[in-house]
Parts: sequence; C-alpha cells; structure tokens
Amino acid sequence: MPSTRNLFGMTVLFTAFGLCAPQVGMAQSTLDGNDEAGGATQNPPPGGTPIQADEAVNWDDYPGNGNQDLEGKSIRFDLNDEDDSLPYFDITFGGQNWEDIGNILLLSESAITFISAAEVTFGLEAGARFETGSGAMWFDEGFNFNASGDIDFTYGDGDDAEEDSLVLVYDLDGAAAFGMSFNLIIDGEISAGGIAGIEGDLNFSGGGWALLTGGITAEADLGSAFTLNMDGGSSLILSDNNYLLNGGVNLAYDGSFSGREAGHGIMQLVGESTLITLDDQTLDPVTNEPDPDTSQDGGDITLTGYSSLLVGAVDLSDPNLSGLGFGDDNDHIVTNDALTGGTGTIYTANMTLGGDSAVIVGSGSSVRSLTENEGVLTMNGDSAFVVQNGGFANFNTLALDGGTLTDASGGNDATTGLTFELNSTIGEGGSLISTGDGTKTQFNGQLTSEGSILVEDEAKLMVAGNTLLGFNSTTTIKGIQSALDLGRDDGTQEITFEGAVSVLEGGDLNVGGGAAGTLDTIAISSTAVLLADGNGSAINLDGNLGSVFGVLAAVNSGTISINKQLDTGDLEDANVDLTDAILGGGSSEDLLGAQASKIEIKFYSDTADPLTSFEAGTLFAGTYDSDTGEYGAGYGTIQFDTGGLNIDMLAGNLIFGLGYTEDTSSAYNTQIAMDDLGGQILLGDGTTIELVIGGTEFIPTETTWDLFEDYDTDVNGNWNLVTLEGFNTVTRSFAVDGDGMVTIDTNYQNPALGGGQVVEQRGAWLNDAVGSVTDNGDPQALLFHELDQLGTTSLYQSALARLGPESIASGLQVVSDTNAFNAYHEALSDMRTGNELGRPGPARRPLSQSSQSMLASQDEADTIRSQYGYGAGPESGQRRQEDDNMVAFVQGYGRTINLDNMSNVIGVDGNQWGVLAGVGGQLSENSVLGLLLGYDDFNGDLNDNFGSVDVGTVRAGPFFGWANENWNVDLALTGGYNDWNGTRRNTTLGRDYNWSTGGWQIDFSAGLGYRIPLGGGVNLVPEGSFVYSFIQTDSYSEEGNQPGTLSVDTNDLNAIIGRLGASLEVVSIAGLIIEGRLGWQGNYSFGGDIETGVLGFGSPLPGTPDQVDRNNLYYGAQLTWMPSWDVSLSFRYEGRTLDGTNDQFFGGGVSFEF
Repeated sequence: MPSTRNLFGMTVLFTAFGLCAPQVGMAQSTLDGNDEAGGATQNPPPGGTPIQADEAVNWDDYPGNGNQDLEGKSIRFDLNDEDDSLPYFDITFGGQNWEDIGNILLLSESAITFISAAEVTFGLEAGARFETGSGAMWFDEGFNFNASGDIDFTYGDGDDAEEDSLVLVYDLDGAAAFGMSFNLIIDGEISAGGIAGIEGDLNFSGGGWALLTGGITAEADLGSAFTLNMDGGSSLILSDNNYLLNGGVNLAYDGSFSGREAGHGIMQLVGESTLITLDDQTLDPVTNEPDPDTSQDGGDITLTGYSSLLVGAVDLSDPNLSGLGFGDDNDHIVTNDALTGGTGTIYTANMTLGGDSAVIVGSGSSVRSLTENEGVLTMNGDSAFVVQNGGFANFNTLALDGGTLTDASGGNDATTGLTFELNSTIGEGGSLISTGDGTKTQFNGQLTSEGSILVEDEAKLMVAGNTLLGFNSTTTIKGIQSALDLGRDDGTQEITFEGAVSVLEGGDLNVGGGAAGTLDTIAISSTAVLLADGNGSAINLDGNLGSVFGVLAAVNSGTISINKQLDTGDLEDANVDLTDAILGGGSSEDLLGAQASKIEIKFYSDTADPLTSFEAGTLFAGTYDSDTGEYGAGYGTIQFDTGGLNIDMLAGNLIFGLGYTEDTSSAYNTQIAMDDLGGQILLGDGTTIELVIGGTEFIPTETTWDLFEDYDTDVNGNWNLVTLEGFNTVTRSFAVDGDGMVTIDTNYQNPALGGGQVVEQRGAWLNDAVGSVTDNGDPQALLFHELDQLGTTSLYQSALARLGPESIASGLQVVSDTNAFNAYHEALSDMRTGNELGRPGPARRPLSQSSQSMLASQDEADTIRSQYGYGAGPESGQRRQEDDNMVAFVQGYGRTINLDNMSNVIGVDGNQWGVLAGVGGQLSENSVLGLLLGYDDFNGDLNDNFGSVDVGTVRAGPFFGWANENWNVDLALTGGYNDWNGTRRNTTLGRDYNWSTGGWQIDFSAGLGYRIPLGGGVNLVPEGSFVYSFIQTDSYSEEGNQPGTLSVDTNDLNAIIGRLGASLEVVSIAGLIIEGRLGWQGNYSFGGDIETGVLGFGSPLPGTPDQVDRNNLYYGAQLTWMPSWDVSLSFRYEGRTLDGTNDQFFGGGVSFEF
C-alpha cells in the first residue's frame, strides 16, 4: 500500500511510491513532445503506476466512498519521490464527488491519468487553478467539473520553450500518424452545474497544448455565462461536443509567425464540435443550429496579436495560407490531409480580428453570425480570414478596415461560400479576395470599398444592393469566367465608380441588367478608370449612366459595352452623356490577327427625330497608364461601335500615342475605326488633337503616322485648322494631311520660352544657328540631332542651360577667395605673440612698461620671462633682442567650402588644402622682411551635377611686417600659377566634356591691427585687411569632337577681398594665448567675362555666367602655445556664413627664431 499523510492545513498532498514497473503498451514519452511513438486510444491507457485515490488518503471522519468537502483546500500531486524511470501514474477514483476544491496542482514532472469507472464531480471554488507545471494531466470522461466562477488552466513550459518536459498523446482524426501531444486533456464536461447566476472566465495560459472533448456549458437561461480567454502562447483544441460560451472568446498571442508554426496561440474546433457564444443556445433538433430569426445577443469572438482560430480540419497546403506562418506540416494542427479530421461550427454575435491574427474555416465547417443588430465581422491590422474549399461563413455585416479576407470556398451550393446579408465596407487598408472555381462571394446588401478587391480563377463576386467603389479603391477581375456582378438584385440600384477597375485575361464586370423593367443608376466620376484588358475581357454597363466623367479604356482586344444588354423597352430612360468622358484604347503589342479593342455604345433614339450623332469629350488611341494618367503609343485598332451614329468631336479632344522603332525605321500607332454602319468621327476647328510620342529614339523628318482607318473621318475641310498640342518632340513640328495622316516636318521650333533668361538667349542663338546646318556629320548637325531626341520641353531647356562653361566660372569663385594670406597673417601674428610674454625677436613690439598690460602685474611678467631664460626686468629682453635676428615659419591649412547658386553662376561644393612657408630677417628694431613660398589645391563638384573642377596654385613673393607697442602692419606681394582641370557635364544629353588650361595671378595683401590693453591679460584687437588679385586664364577648347564641345576664352578677372573685424586675446601665465574673432568679409570682382562658342558654330554662345559678389560673417578662434622661448605652436578655426556661403577653415603651424 502506498503511504498516506493527513494534512490539517490548506492543502491535501498525494504522495505515491513506485509499486510496479509500467506495463507493456503504456504510452511512452521523451522530453521532446514531437517524438512520441505509438498512440493512446480515446480513453486514457492503463499501464501507469496504480494509485487508488480513496485508499491513498485518510480523510478523517469522511468515509472513503462519500462526498468530500475540501473547503478551499488544494489537491497537490507531488511524485518526485518516485523513481525517475517511472514518470507515469494512473490514479483511480472510486466514484466519490469532491466539493470546494481550491486548486488542482501537479508539482512533479509526472504524467498522470485520472480514471474513474463511475461519474465523479469536482466542485471548484471561484478562482480555482489547474496547473500541470512540467508534467501532464489527463482526466477521462468520468470526471466533470462544476465551476463557481473563474478557472485558470496553466499548462506547458511557456511559448518560448522549445520542448515540454512531459506530454500525453491523444489520437485525433486528421492528426499526425503518431497522435498529438498535450499537457492537459479533459474528457469530461466543464459546466456551471445547473446553478443560476454563475459567471466566470475560463483562462487558458502557460504556453502548452490542451484538449477538451467533454464540452462547456453555462446555462444562459439561468443567467450563467462563461468567457474563454487564451493567451501566453497556449493552444487549445475543442473536440466532439458543444461549447457554450455566451460570454465570448478572447484569443491573444504576443508572439510571432515562427511561434505560430511551432503550434502556439492556436485554438481549433474539430470532431464535429460546435462553439456557441449566443445567449439563446437552443439548437433546432433537425438542423442543430440556433433559430436564425430569434433576436438574441451574446458574446463576441476577438483575436489579437498572432493568435489563430481554426474551424474544423484545415488544409495546410492551401496557397491562400502562404505567408500566414502555419507551415506546411504542423504537428499541433488537425489537418484533412489523410483523414477527414472532423468539422467545426461557430455561432457568434460578432467577430473581430486585429494585429496578425488569423481565422481559417476548413472544408465542411462554418462560421455564422446573424444576430439582429450585430453579426459584424471586423478586421484590422494585418489580420487574415480564409474560407477554404468547402467552407462557409455568413455574417450580417463586413467592416474590413485592414487585413485580407479570402473566399476560396469553391462549390456551387448553399453550404459553401462567403455571404454578407446587410451593408458592408472595405476600408483603405482592407483587401478582399474571391478565388477558385465555383467560389461565390455574395453581398446581399450594400457595399462601399476604399480598399482592394480581387476576383480571380473562375470565382464570382456579387453585390445585390448599392455599390460605391471609392477614390482609393482598386478592383481587379482576372481570368476567364471570373466575374464581378454589381446591382444584380431586382429594383433600382446605384453603382458608383470613383477608383480603378481592371478586368484582365478574360474576366467580366457586369453592372446593372437586373429584372426587366428596372434600370440601375451608374455613375462614373472623373477619378475613375475602367479598363478591359485582354481578349475576352468585358465590361458591361447596363443602366442609366447619366454623365460619364472618367476613363473607359479597352485594350488588347478587350470590350466595353454600354447598354448593349438592355432591351428596347428599357432604353427610353437609359441616358448616356459622354461629353466629359475619356474613351479609347488599343494594343500594347503588335500581334498578327489580333481582334480590335472595342467600345460599344447603344443609344435610344426617338423614331420621329432620330439621332445622327453624339458628342464625346476625349477619344484616345494607344495605351493608358492608370497609375500615372499618361498616354503612350500602341498598336492595332480601337473600334467604336455606335450603331451608325457619328461621334461629334467638334469641341472635343483626340489623343494619339505615336511610336517609332529605330531598328526597323518604322512608325506605329493605334488607329481609330468605326463600325460598318456608316458612322464617322467629325472634326473641325474646335477639335484639339494631342500627339504623344514615346521613347528616346531620333525620329527622322517625313516620318508619317496614319491616325484613322479609311473613310472614318469627316474633316469638313477644316483639318488644317486643328490645333496640335502636347507633343513631345520639341525641336520640330508636324504637317497634317486632310486624310488623317501626320508627318514630322523640318520646321524648327524653339521651346526655350519660360526657361529663364540664359535658356531663352541660348535658345534664340540656336534657332539662328540651325540654318547653317548642312552636313549631317558636322558638330552643328550632331548637336541639333542630340537636342532633337529630347522628349520634353523641360529636358530641352535643361540641355540649353548646361551648354555653358559653368565649371571654369564656378572655379574662379574659389581661386579669387584664397586662404593663403589668412595663413600668412596668422604666421606673423605668431611671431609677435612671444613679445607679450617678454620674448624678444624680429618684428616684435619693443618691450616696455605697457607690455605688462597683458599680465596681471610686473611680478608675473618677470616670472614668465625668467621661465624662458630671459632673467628679470625689461633690460634682459632687450639684450636678447640683439642675439636673435631671423625667423621662419610653416603653416598648413584646409577647408571645406559650399557656395550656393547665385544669379546664373552655379555654386560649388569642394575641399581645399595648402601649405605656406616663410623666412625673414630683422630689418629694423621692430620690423622684419622675408620671402613667402606656398602651394594650395582645390577640388570640388558643381551643384546640380553640372560637373567638377580642380585647380592647383603655386605662389612666391616677399612679405614685410612691422609693429610697435600697439600697432601692427603686414604686407605681402606674390605671383602665382594656376593649373586647371575640369569636367563640364550635360546630363540631359548624357555627355561629359573634359577640359584643362593654365594661367597666372598676382596677389597683393595688406593687414592692419591695433591692440587695446584691457588689463588682466586681456587685449581687444580691431583689425582690417584686404587682398587684391589679378587672375589671367588661358583660352582652351574642350577635349574631343562630340556634340556641344565648347571653346572658351576667359577675360582677366580682378577680385578684392575685404575684411573688417576684431579679435579678443586672453593670455595665461602658462604661455598659452586664446583668441576669438568675429567680423565681416566681402568678396567682389569685376572683369572676368567668359566668351564661349560651340565648336563648329561661328557666333558666340550668349548667356555665359557672370561673376557674383558675396558678403559674409566670419567667426573663429585660435590657440597659441610657446613650449620654449624660441618656438611657437598655433591652431586656428574659422567659419564663414551668409549670402549662400558655408566655409569651414582649419589651420595651424609652427614659428621659431634663430
């Protein structure tokens, strides 16, 4: 006998010892829940270690076979004392009932089957918990559970665990061959026990797998209600029974697609089970369904995150499940691959899907929600609802605000399909797909769509009531026998098109045409595009169209019919007004023997006053891009069947897409044709013809397009008065023949107007120069050929704007704005710095009492001087001044500079670096004379991709510096040579033009400063300077002989840089001077005109770039440090801004005495 213990606290603890080894045939398990072998039957298998529940525990005064009242205590199973090789236990109950159970807990890693030959009832207190821990529990069908309120079912090792420690195997139809693994199985019923007013939540969590086969019952007529909640990655299968949950079902899974593929977050109904969340749970004994005519409320079914609801066995190979994360083979899903797997049925008040949740309705299964004032299917986010082949779903209303609803039900009977009874909406983020042979998706009320609708693969979608396909909607009917039928119900319906509708590959759009004697109203707005594309594709519009404003396009042998299906009795009210419509089409491919694309129009005509013509707004022949609204060249014929009526275009527009194939030197276009009953296109001086030429090929003069089939045009002698607009060939015009042919003429056109002053000047120059073009091989003809291939006026104007010498003009802005003299002034300033600390040397201020202003006191001055070996007192410094009479310095610098476009000068974005060296000797007591030598290099890219420029400059010349106690003067005169390289880029013509040249320049620089001592080691130094540059640049011609090559002659440029500002010096006793600068700089120039011409043209090109002036604010800082008495180190930063300038300068160097 197993040992027993009495517990007088809050729990009763079962402790079992191993009595025998597991018997042969016991379902075995490993730690991997997916590796079980064999399979259990529908009842728990014998073979575990047996324990008799009524013998295992001494229940004090209660007899072993009597009802047991635990008064809130928990039943705990802890079998850790058993041998690890014996994890399976059978606990047999002898028929006693248990009341007021607080919790049922499994504390050990064990798999327990609870067996009872007689019916056993467990009465659970509100808030009771079932916990399997890392084990598994199976209650056979003899166990029923009466709930007093909430019950928490916690099972499994969490949704992130790769495996559960122990599972039990249950053989479900449609499951894998080795059965399905579960942590918790309850074969008995969960109910309110027939007690009134029991309300509670049944919460399933823990991340494992559970199976219920005994049903759930809460008697709604007694005021009881259960709500099922599942989260935490748990999964649950409901099988073989009715599940009455009038509080609703809430499924949540904050996981991922990979977690779904591992079987988490899934609830499935199988085995002919029924889930009812309605208050009226009475099922018809014949149909086993709730009364559809009963007004009833109830709970909703809500899915969030990555949760899933599978109704019946599902087909995982269904392509409509692609991308939903279920995988091709999922051991935790019942499928119909080999066996039927059973079906499921749901009756609910409403259903809501959010996030990435999914509902799949399998074959033979159904979801129904037809409650009065409810019955809404709401979808949001990226959710998915799929009705698989043989499935059925029926709601009152659809609110598809996001996600994808797919009807792939197939079949042709009332037990399959997707149906909505009342008014429905598809939001901008929603997508509805009807697919598969025999699928019928039905809206028996109204439908408003701003989202996506796809009908394909022989499916049919039908809307009986009013329909609005809104501005943002896209509707596609694709494939032979695929159809969208709108307004098919008896009575008058309103069908409105505002978005794009495409009928492809033999599909059909049928609008109106209900019962005889009824006439639907069809409205086509200005934003609507109805496209019939492909042989057999048809759009049939039968009703009162009124005014048509949108685009009706029949392409690639498609057909659009207006009122062709109506009988004579309906036509009196079938108004059609096409004065604002756009009608046309053609073929995108040149297919031999292809049928004409057709637009068929039937008008009612009073026999006493018959119609002879009707007005049309726009006719087009060619292709139409519904995404961009652009027309293009096509092939074949667009035929208008009007019953012999003329199309009056005397105040309309004709648009022809014209094409040209350079390889075959052939022109092509879609012709306009009329039917054989004598109708014509009437043209006159009020007609506008727009010719759209596509492609980039050069189209030769005298290329001809034939716009109409013979005898289909009546021009009434006014053809030459027709206005030609919108054509894309910008340099030539068209000649128009009276028989409907257009030919490229040789007359040159100048579309430069509106392109800016430079473009207009160059356009006029080119217009004059064209007359000199004689030889097709010379540069003039080549340039003209390049311009003639441009497709639009804007491209033509862009090419002219890029015809000038922009790179040399932009480079001159930088060459005349050198930083070399900033480095020179910095070097002379460094030489003077030492004197402020008592250091003698050339060009230093004489050491006097006023020099002490840089320091706090004379004692501090003497201290600093002694640090550098000068001794104390001014006389020491004077003696050393006689010893050092030479100075040398080296300065390096770099900067990034960005100049915006100004006037007609293109800005530049580039980098410059340089080095400057100097050596000088003492000329007098406080002056120095020396020699400068330097080099700098600039390279940059022109704005707007106009090209690039690189210039290197070497310079040399004398400098002079003088200073007294307060004033300082710097002068320099240098001569230099500039080495230029660059690329001019005409992106419109697809050309790069390389060039190089040279030139010399002279620079004179002068600077003046005055030091104002403020005391305490602080000085204010107002300063001013200017640089005058004279820059000469050699003439050059761009390399190569390609079209548009330039010859350039740049006149001498005079440039002046003026600066006015101040610096603030702070001197520390450690030999460190900190300076800050702020001021104004102006860059001015005159001269420097650029004369240029295109090689091969005699006259100069006008509109060449001018020089521009810029006014800037400069700011900066400098650090100077003297590690010894004869060495000075400095670092400097300066920025410039305003007037389209962004200049960032960094420099530094060393100066020393000897």
